[in-house]
Amino acid sequence: VEGRLLEENEFHCSGNWHGSDNMMSPGELNLNSVWKTRDADSDAPTVSVLDADALHELCVAEEGTLRLLEERNLCHKCPAEGGESSPKPPERCVQPYSLVGLARVYLDFSDNNIVRPNAHLVPSMSCDELRDRWTGDAKAQFTSILTECSNHMEMLFDGMPKEEVMVKSGCSALAFPVMAAPVVDRQFLLTGIVKYTSSIFATKRDHATIRTLFEMDRSNLFPSPDRTTEGLSRFEDGLYEVGVNALYATGRLGFYELYLREALPGDVAISLASMVVTVLCIMFHTRSPFLTLLGLAQIIFALPLAYFVYYFVCGLPFFPFININAVFVVFALGADDIFVSVDKWKMKRRKLPPHYTTEQVAAAALPDAAYATFVTSITTSAAFFASAVIKVPVISLFGICCGLVVAMDYVLSILLVFPALCIYDKRLGNGSKSLWWSLAGCGERGRACGTPSMSSVPNSNNEDDEECTILPDPEMAQSLGDANSGDAGSKKGCCHRMLAFHYKILHKLRWPLLILSLAAIAACASVAMRFPPPAEPDPPFLPKS
Repeated sequence: VEGRLLEENEFHCSGNWHGSDNMMSPGELNLNSVWKTRDADSDAPTVSVLDADALHELCVAEEGTLRLLEERNLCHKCPAEGGESSPKPPERCVQPYSLVGLARVYLDFSDNNIVRPNAHLVPSMSCDELRDRWTGDAKAQFTSILTECSNHMEMLFDGMPKEEVMVKSGCSALAFPVMAAPVVDRQFLLTGIVKYTSSIFATKRDHATIRTLFEMDRSNLFPSPDRTTEGLSRFEDGLYEVGVNALYATGRLGFYELYLREALPGDVAISLASMVVTVLCIMFHTRSPFLTLLGLAQIIFALPLAYFVYYFVCGLPFFPFININAVFVVFALGADDIFVSVDKWKMKRRKLPPHYTTEQVAAAALPDAAYATFVTSITTSAAFFASAVIKVPVISLFGICCGLVVAMDYVLSILLVFPALCIYDKRLGNGSKSLWWSLAGCGERGRACGTPSMSSVPNSNNEDDEECTILPDPEMAQSLGDANSGDAGSKKGCCHRMLAFHYKILHKLRWPLLILSLAAIAACASVAMRFPPPAEPDPPFLPKS
């Protein structure tokens, strides 16, 4: 480990780190601070990070960060300038790659007409001196060079050969690192204003360092103009807020991984709570531990089956963590498929004559249930798959994952829940009173605790009145004047009573609710029409191909 650290220090102190792939690669886990100007989100921004005051404040914030890194030995250090003659030269952290560092190199070049070998390692001037020397002419000339370097990077990104780029670009005139991408935003070439910029620090990449940096960021120890401490200045005129939205982070496997490790237990607990609530609802509705267990298996097995199609069939190796939310989607849709299938089966069992076999009931009930669940599943799946055209990879992959999960859940509902209903019906038809098959323990097919028996529910030969055989309308029963109808109404289950209660309320308030809904739609449409179009084109997150 010590040998590897020595090699890394030599690499950083040689000046080769600045502008190298090791600096830009997310896997290197370098500490990054991202800065944003006060009016970056406005349609006509006027503030630029290249302004003298903004550069000064950014410089002060970087110096404060470097002090913290030096005190905790979290950065790669090099001998300070002028310390070589002492027995043990003083060391300080390598200067970050940022606009401040490039501005110092430019001003140093303008004085000496040559770029010092260690110009990127140690600062050639203080932050106050940088602000005093950053005149309008210096800013204009530096902006011109930065524009050339940005064009250089854009041509490289567009696939132009490097040799041709070097001919067309004047970026190498001052031996500037050509990695201009992290210090300017995408609109810089169009406006000449830098609204977003970043500072990349040469930090160590061992696990202990990453954990320490993460805890420092969580504790707001890194300096920012709105988190001032002694020795750190802030914007006196209030025109700039560079750093108010500063984001100190490492690469994708650094702070991101540590944050996920902390958030994962809570998210898993929420998922488990969702599963418990779903299981209880299924148990309450079916009154059968057997059907509940098979329904839970349908929901759970849909996840690995969908991932198999996602990875091996669709060829998508990247699985963002947002896809974990598919767990909540499949629990909701899976429970709905179970409810529909069970209700369709029980309705057909009650409607058909008692002597009908399980096979005859299945022939009548399962096609209806399959069609009903297919409609809901295909529409939901299509809605998720439609998001695959979005250019943001994480959202696109999330839509594909959820669409596959819904589709696989439907397939498993056919393969697991439908056969389970046949077994359930046969056991009850044989007079089984085991609580494993039905908590009602009634031994009557199609009947559960709290639901009326077949003899107490009025039959109907009209297919359109199928729902009424399950939940007779109290007003209809009263109009028939039949005592049995009143008994049927009194024997309705808890779910039926709750639905009837909500129906009465909604029926009485139907006209006010309709008016409120139309008014809300009109208000939302009016507000949406006033939204201005985006001032900037969509960023190219995915290739056009």
